[in-house]
Parts: sequence; C-alpha cells; structure tokens
Amino acid sequence: MTLFSQMSKKQLQQEIERLIEAEDTARRQGLLSQASIYRQQKNMARSYLVDPDSIEQGAEYEAEDETSPFIVSYINGVMAWGSWKSDKQLIALPISVLKKKNSPHHG
Repeated sequence: MTLFSQMSKKQLQQEIERLIEAEDTARRQGLLSQASIYRQQKNMARSYLVDPDSIEQGAEYEAEDETSPFIVSYINGVMAWGSWKSDKQLIALPISVLKKKNSPHHG
C-alpha cells in the first residue's frame, strides 16, 4: 500500500473515488463501523489535496458532521490541531473536513 503522502494528485483522486465507493457499499450492507473507517481514510486522502497554508491559526471552522465550531491552534502536516468552541480539549482533525465559516468547502 502506497502512503497518501507518496501519491500523486491523480493517484489520490483515484483512491478517494475507491474509498467513496467502498464506504457506500459498506453502508448499504449495514457495516457502519467499516463505512466509518472508509470515511476516515477518504478524509485523510482528501487532506493531501488541501494546501495546509489555507488553514488559518486561530480561525473558526465548521467541521463535517459537527455542530460546534472548531478553533485551529496549529497545523502539523495534514492535521489541524485545535479544540471545539464548546470543549477546550486539544484534538486533531484532517484539514479536509474543515470549512471556514461562511465560505465554500476546501476539498
């Protein structure tokens, strides 16, 4: 298995399509935990197509499937470290799931 970080943009796009199909198939078969794994892998792969410099430290972002805003503290690779506005515990999210409040989605 080639690491996402070693894939070309085209390879990443092909892998994302494969993971979308796998997630859909798993969901249709009722394999929700497997679908969740594919979704996480897809989000990681998508993160390699997002420019980390486009994520602003200290800015509030919406995150997929979440209601509380996410405040970015810093970026490490394709992961945004920060906290939910409602909870100050430091966590990491793939940068592909972040959307600047009131802007189109990054990825």
